[in-house]
Amino acid sequence: MLLRKNVLRYASVMFIFITMVFLQGCNSTPKEDIEIHNVFEHAIEISDNGYLINGFEFLVSSATVMEQKKLDDDAMNDDELTGARLMSNITIESLGSNIVETYIFQDDKLISLEYYIPATTSDFEDICHKVYEQAKSYMPLSDSNKLEDIADGYNSVDWYGDDNSHVSVSFPMTEPEELKVIVLSVNAPK
Repeated sequence: MLLRKNVLRYASVMFIFITMVFLQGCNSTPKEDIEIHNVFEHAIEISDNGYLINGFEFLVSSATVMEQKKLDDDAMNDDELTGARLMSNITIESLGSNIVETYIFQDDKLISLEYYIPATTSDFEDICHKVYEQAKSYMPLSDSNKLEDIADGYNSVDWYGDDNSHVSVSFPMTEPEELKVIVLSVNAPK
């Protein structure tokens, strides 16, 4: 079971990474004309008992998300292995313009939001430090790891809400190794 979960996670990350490179090549632009300074503030709403996707309740339909985000049908990717995903590029002032924002659905219900922040080997350390600074300014202290692990770009950092909602920053392995990705995810309670 653990091996299957890891294979699915790796396949999912590779699918998103390939899609991210494709979207970057298409020079997609965000549908919203807003300035985003902090990926955590943009993605996460901290509640009394956990974490929410900023602007949406968990379990809303894909049509609701598409309407509010002003996305067209081209943004929807439905893959048997990874499930239904709404994807668009956004710009976060300090992190770059090719960040892939991905809303993930199961049975047409929103269960997760992920941000794929690309970096090259040469700017990976700088981007990790910026993500760390943004997390430090917005997120509570992490129970699982030291927040400084984000700056190192090595260990995942997780936050868990009392309602079992979950936020994580991870650094999956990528191919080719010159291209790196930092993943921020906000997950519905299980």
